[in-house]
Amino acid sequence: MCIIHRILASAGLIGTIPPEIGKLSYLESLTLSSNDIGGTLPTELGNLLELSQLLLWDNELTGSIPSELRNLNSLRSLALSINQLNGTIPSWIGESSAPIVSLYLYRNELTGTLPPEIGNLTSLRYLDINNNILTGSLPSEIGKLASLILLDVYNNLLTGTIPSSIGNLYYVTKLALNSNQLVGTIPSEIRNLVQLKELWLWGNELTGTLPSEIGYLTSLSAFSVGPNRLNGTVPTEFGYLKDMWHLSLGGNNFTGTIPSELGQLSNLTVLLMEGNHFTGQFPPLMKTCSTGLISLCFDNDHLTGDIPSECDCSPWTP
Repeated sequence: MCIIHRILASAGLIGTIPPEIGKLSYLESLTLSSNDIGGTLPTELGNLLELSQLLLWDNELTGSIPSELRNLNSLRSLALSINQLNGTIPSWIGESSAPIVSLYLYRNELTGTLPPEIGNLTSLRYLDINNNILTGSLPSEIGKLASLILLDVYNNLLTGTIPSSIGNLYYVTKLALNSNQLVGTIPSEIRNLVQLKELWLWGNELTGTLPSEIGYLTSLSAFSVGPNRLNGTVPTEFGYLKDMWHLSLGGNNFTGTIPSELGQLSNLTVLLMEGNHFTGQFPPLMKTCSTGLISLCFDNDHLTGDIPSECDCSPWTP
């Protein structure tokens, strides 16, 4: 009898993954997630040539990602998140012929850069590498991932600019570049991301103005760019974002008045504008407040007038 699926998630397993696992040559799926498995990934995993899913997230695995995994040409899902893996994201991941659809490496201790070879994974739909210690810039090759739905690089040490090629990710719904050290402007090519629902850019060193084109991303429901070093005014086009529930612009250098068009965002529940240089009257957000605005912050701005009493709101941090 040939074992083709091995699912032992949340089974209370301890110890290490035995090298004998490599003898299960017909294995197509190996799931050992949410256990207490430690030690390193055995190189013998590279013998499982039929493997399409390797799901080992939420354990206590250490060491680096073994190069022998490059032999897994049938691999579609690789989930090694929430471990203690170190070393780099190997370039061979992008040199393999495997049709990888999902790559989850978040919450490890990975260092080095995101290799440009990642752009060769044209089937990739989910790339989540948040909460590591990655450095360097986002490679322009990221724009080759035309099938990508999720890109999350939150809380690393990434530098450089946001590549304009990111505008090629037509199907992406969540783009999380927050809590890094990115500089430069928000590329206008972001207007191409018509499926985008969440755009998280806070906690960087971005400069320039807010592209008015963002206001035409009508699927956008969450947008956060504070704190950064952005300036200029808030585009009136933001009033088109009818699905918006979270809008955070705090901790920048925005000036001018807050456009009254924001009062049309009837789904808004979080509005953070503090730490800017807005002037003029407090905007007429009565409609928004009456439909559920629960977090509102304008501290350190230069607005006149009172926050409507209907807004029983408290500050919220991004």
